[in-house]
Amino acid sequence: MKIKNLTPITLLLLTAWLAKPSGASGEVPFEQVNVDTYLTNPHCKALGDIDGDGYPDLAAGGAYANGAVVWYKYVNRTNWTRHVIATNAPTTYGFTTSMELGDVDGDGDLDIIVPTGSLATGGHKGDHVWWFENPRPSGDPRTGVWIKHDIGAASAHDLVVGDVNGDGRLDVVAQLRSVTLLIQTATGGWTKVAVATNADEGTALGDIDRDGDLDIVVGGRWLENPLPTGPVTGPWTQRSYDNSIAPNTTQWACWVADLNRDGRPDIVLAPADFVHDGRLRVYLAPADPRSGTWLRNDALSGSGMVHSLQAADIDRDGNPDLVTAEMEQSTTGKRVMILYNRGGTGTNWSAPQVVGTTGSHWVKVGDIDRDGDLDIYGINHGNNGGEVNVHVWRNLLSERGKLSLDRWQRRVVDPARPAQAVFIGSQDIDRDGRKDIITGAWWYRNPGSAGGVWTRTTIGSPLNNMAAVHDFDGDGDLDILGTQGVGANSDARFVWARNDGSGVFSILSNITSGDGDFLQGVAVDRFTNGGPFQVALSWHVAGQGIQMLTVPADPVGQTWPWRRISTTSQDEQLSAGDVDRDGDRDLVMGTKWLRDDGAAWTPFTLNSTAGDPDRNRLADINGDGRLDVVVGFEAISIPGKLAWYETPANATTIWPEHIIATNVVGPMSLDVADMDSDGDLDVVVGEHNLASPSSARLWIFENVDGLGLNWTSHLVYTGDEHHDGAQVVDIDGDGDLDIISIGWGHSNVLLYENLAAGDNALLAVSITSPTNNATFTAPASLVIEAAASGGAVSVSNVQFYAGRTFIGADSSSPYSLTWSNVPPGNYLLTAKVTGAQGAFALSSPVAVMVNGTNSGDLPMAGLALWLRADKGLTLNGSSVAEWADQSGQGRLATQPVGVNQPLLAVTPLGKPVLRFDGANDFLSFNLPVNGLAGMTIFLLSNSRAATGGGSSQAGNAAIFWNETTSWGTVYLSPFQNQVNFRFGTTQVNNRHIYTRPAPIGTNYSITVSKKDGTTDMLYVDGALVVSASNKLASITSCRDTGNLGRGYNDDTYFAGDIMGVLVYTRGLSGAERQVVEQYLLAKCFSNAPPAVTLVTPTNNASFSAPADITLTAEASDSDGTVTNVEFYVEGTLLGRDSTSPYSIVWSNVPSGTYTLTAKATDNKDAFRMSAPIAIFGTSGQLAGAVTAAAPSYNLTVLGAGDWAHWGRGDTGNNAYGRFDHKSSGGSRISNVSLVGAGEVHGSWHDDARKVSWTDGTPTAGVTDDMGYIWSNGALGTGLAFTVPADTTESTLFVYCGGNGTTGTLRAHLSDGSAPDFADAQSGAGMYMNLYSLSYRAGTAGQSLTITYLKTGNTYPGGLGSVDLKAAWLIQGSNNVPSLRIALLGNRAVLAWPSAAAWFVLEKTASLSPPGWLVATNPVVVGGDQNTATLDTSGGPSFYRLKK
Repeated sequence: MKIKNLTPITLLLLTAWLAKPSGASGEVPFEQVNVDTYLTNPHCKALGDIDGDGYPDLAAGGAYANGAVVWYKYVNRTNWTRHVIATNAPTTYGFTTSMELGDVDGDGDLDIIVPTGSLATGGHKGDHVWWFENPRPSGDPRTGVWIKHDIGAASAHDLVVGDVNGDGRLDVVAQLRSVTLLIQTATGGWTKVAVATNADEGTALGDIDRDGDLDIVVGGRWLENPLPTGPVTGPWTQRSYDNSIAPNTTQWACWVADLNRDGRPDIVLAPADFVHDGRLRVYLAPADPRSGTWLRNDALSGSGMVHSLQAADIDRDGNPDLVTAEMEQSTTGKRVMILYNRGGTGTNWSAPQVVGTTGSHWVKVGDIDRDGDLDIYGINHGNNGGEVNVHVWRNLLSERGKLSLDRWQRRVVDPARPAQAVFIGSQDIDRDGRKDIITGAWWYRNPGSAGGVWTRTTIGSPLNNMAAVHDFDGDGDLDILGTQGVGANSDARFVWARNDGSGVFSILSNITSGDGDFLQGVAVDRFTNGGPFQVALSWHVAGQGIQMLTVPADPVGQTWPWRRISTTSQDEQLSAGDVDRDGDRDLVMGTKWLRDDGAAWTPFTLNSTAGDPDRNRLADINGDGRLDVVVGFEAISIPGKLAWYETPANATTIWPEHIIATNVVGPMSLDVADMDSDGDLDVVVGEHNLASPSSARLWIFENVDGLGLNWTSHLVYTGDEHHDGAQVVDIDGDGDLDIISIGWGHSNVLLYENLAAGDNALLAVSITSPTNNATFTAPASLVIEAAASGGAVSVSNVQFYAGRTFIGADSSSPYSLTWSNVPPGNYLLTAKVTGAQGAFALSSPVAVMVNGTNSGDLPMAGLALWLRADKGLTLNGSSVAEWADQSGQGRLATQPVGVNQPLLAVTPLGKPVLRFDGANDFLSFNLPVNGLAGMTIFLLSNSRAATGGGSSQAGNAAIFWNETTSWGTVYLSPFQNQVNFRFGTTQVNNRHIYTRPAPIGTNYSITVSKKDGTTDMLYVDGALVVSASNKLASITSCRDTGNLGRGYNDDTYFAGDIMGVLVYTRGLSGAERQVVEQYLLAKCFSNAPPAVTLVTPTNNASFSAPADITLTAEASDSDGTVTNVEFYVEGTLLGRDSTSPYSIVWSNVPSGTYTLTAKATDNKDAFRMSAPIAIFGTSGQLAGAVTAAAPSYNLTVLGAGDWAHWGRGDTGNNAYGRFDHKSSGGSRISNVSLVGAGEVHGSWHDDARKVSWTDGTPTAGVTDDMGYIWSNGALGTGLAFTVPADTTESTLFVYCGGNGTTGTLRAHLSDGSAPDFADAQSGAGMYMNLYSLSYRAGTAGQSLTITYLKTGNTYPGGLGSVDLKAAWLIQGSNNVPSLRIALLGNRAVLAWPSAAAWFVLEKTASLSPPGWLVATNPVVVGGDQNTATLDTSGGPSFYRLKK
């Protein structure tokens, strides 16, 4: 029986940017994306935005020898690029089971924290903790060096990070049977604190006691942080939440989240090994977590080796769900699963939705593609030989949109059910990942598509009436409880069918018979927190009350007893849920309900309305967080009432009635679900019209306003009578909800297939202009065009987005718009097509770059204050009362008192400035700086004072933030003889004084102070003059108000002119700083900086490494001369040239991706940087071509170097690529391996696509012209093999195809020295193609891996295959064969090596112009050469060998 508790929640644990809820009924559609085949034993994973582009990236680390730490940069929804951070050279350590991302050094980017272990002790058991410093913000994490820092020795299987001691810095908790706290100190060091010595595997952080600090949670216990009353160094008080868990006995995965919306952090434990009972345990926190009782319920049973656990709102209903996965050594399926938190109570968990069957050792959850829903990232560890592909399971919820309620296809699952049935339900009986149908005495195996053939299987005599489907014995598969009576026959004898996991049942009768005739209501739940499962029963005959059946601890060997819990009953359906929100499960009978009071059940009437309630469902109809009840009233063959009753604050009082409909004939089949995926709950009802079954209807009532006050009916079908049917389930896994049903007056088992998700599949959109990676110059005007189609679905409009920002829409084809005045930046464009019913689809993203013009385009990220003397001034006569911020942040520097206002003046060059008198002029502004790890201040100013004054030279500052405690100041004070600056961190020696080489008088200069973590820097007119240590990583103890012109103690003042001020709340990179300096030069001085363009190489040019690359630039100066041009790679100077044409040679450049710029300087020291260009170097080669397969191939001729022919050598399946080689050719082509789950089969049925050979030793049973192997697994599975790759060019030919599939062939060089070759192919029926792959590795001793994966099905039932028949390899084919000629009278004989099998002889009669054609002369193969005899009597002929 389906019980739904659907309660929204306002506190979201893990949400995405688009907070659109989704219905909690049904399951969320997912798509598995294979990112990469990873490294050795990838134990640890992390998820976060490593490169700062706004998209989460993937990180992973490998244990044991050959392990490495890598990260994958997000490119688009299905593509990532891999970048290596560190390897375990010299193979002495491995990266162990946990990994975290966090800003360790406080510089605004994510660093990597990972435990490491000695390979001598296993490699996966950490004994030290390291962190790798992200090269950002000054470097590129793709190409920069990640500096390794050793935090210290600590036993570490688990690793979690957080600010445990509340000082604003990231700390680390490490655990391996003991808990160690590593506290980061103010100087960047680490203090080690032993917290506990007897902890189980599994660690989490959370404020369990809600006192404002982070506590530590382990298996069975939580460790109370001594703060705020004591030091974090301890002692830590150990408190139990489950006394049954003895320390150091079991292994867990652990998570902390508020699962039931009561504001208290709850705890979840998942079984990480087989020591305990395989149950995923939820512990709901009491009011006092120190002494109260934690209420346990089990979200999952029958699982094992669950090393992954995370709480996240997957279905966007506002409730944290549970995401978990079994490791590869699990015997219960290697499942990646979601358990939905129905109703948000933390006690009603859905059956697991299996989104993957490869398992994972840790999963991470986040909005990876930034589409507004939460995705899953995981990899298995590979210790036990399992696959180690990097997987992302993409949540497709945001791509679905609102679904139509008017597109249905009726299907008859069984036209002749042998007997009546009372109930119908749907669960995955045989654990194949598909929902089956159960009714009466039978279950129907899901064929994989709604329209397939459903096989009826008898559950087992004497079970004749299914009542409930549940995992009663806790072994991980679903069992069935039923009675022995057929249909409405009176028989209260129970039996239960114990599932072996495949749908084969053993029937047991160890249940005490009930007291009744036939069942009308069943509800399975844990009605006592932490107690056994129980089954509430309601019988058809009146007077039997409500009975409760208890599942014993040993459900097979012990008798199941029952007791009568209430004499009150309405003799119909039961629904279980926490009606009064007191933490336990109550029962609803229709218009009455039973409150669970522990030892007793108290009846209440929720509404005294007339009529007899029949079917009911608990559901939050109006979204107020309370469980309402929907009721269909008994009305056989006549119109009846369909209503819902709103739960009041006090559930024991009267519930208001809301009528949904009064014209439904016999509303006695009922379910509640979000049928249109709009975030509220709709009602499905079937009519029990026995008098006129041909007029009986199946309805959906749409909850239009989401409040249950406005309903619209949608007719699904007319002509089927329904009784206790109309149940909702996504039967075909397409992301919409279908309906299954039965009736009382017919023998059909019915399925109504929802076609709404197919509408989404019909919708398609792609951006046709601009092209990917197009570049423009600001201010740009971009014409964005899209092609959109909907098939049978009409297109309403196409919307265009830049990132998440809506640009505009077009409702008529061709779809386009003009995006005007686009500022500099990198943009990701997407298009969204919406259908008439609300369904929509998204395009693949298109990246465009808008480059800045040569002056005035500032980096905007982190710009918090931008004051310029030519804009934003409010004058009081000639004084400045207000100076408006131009950064877009809306700040204002003000001075209301006239005598304290600076004057507006002009420089000798006519440029406006604000002149401060040094006596009492100043402006104030609000800009908080505390907590900043990075900051950059630009001043364009002059000074009328030689040096500063005041305390420690902090007086007379041009810009100043005063202290809240001693020394907490930030200031920048440029004077004629010196520059004083400071970034306040309560340390006396954080101040810096720079003495100029010579006084500058009243000349204007550009001064830049920068804080980047613990480094303070000063630039004067573009030159770095100070780089010094700061004692703290972030700014502290400053006031939020800053001043211009007033310094220390608010009584010292700046004498000088200020022309411009820019403040960034981050440390700018060198290139960004130069852009700002260029802007200030151009805007504020009469000398215009020079223009410069990097001419060669061109943007996105590629080269073969190693290479000598010539860099050439064009430069000019409008009001002077260019003195030199400097060339940079990634900000590092390569060289300079002082004469035009400006050029240098960059020698011996290795493979990689590089960003180049040029800098031109004029005779007045003004400068400008060119727009950057990117170049790419490859040291290898990989190219391919595909042609239609010829009728036949002779491997002996074609594959003289090496060949392989695959076929089955025995009569069984799973031959796994048995193949044959020419005996003298070696075995350079590897055996075939299976990719993903599935089978490899062999075949040799008769077709014309033949492969033959004349020598070699074929396996017995394989003929020389038939064999090949094929895989018919799920999408993403297929076949793979390898061949050697060296620094000489080789050619590999692959003869492959398919039967009723689309497939993708991919070739990958192991050293990554050339981009992969990939090609998608398809064909009608059975087909073959021939691939020619020419390749060369960048280094010796490499390999080329060929994978051929199934990507789609055209064969009915999804059983199409990808086929692999033969391959032949010619190594060293870059050696051009010689063609020799000998004259014999009037004939000539040509000869060339027979090893040159893929060179063809061509002929032409003239070279002016040539007309080359394949020569038709017979070729004779003899020994090691080919010969062809030519007739020369007809005039001159020219011959050549062409590859």
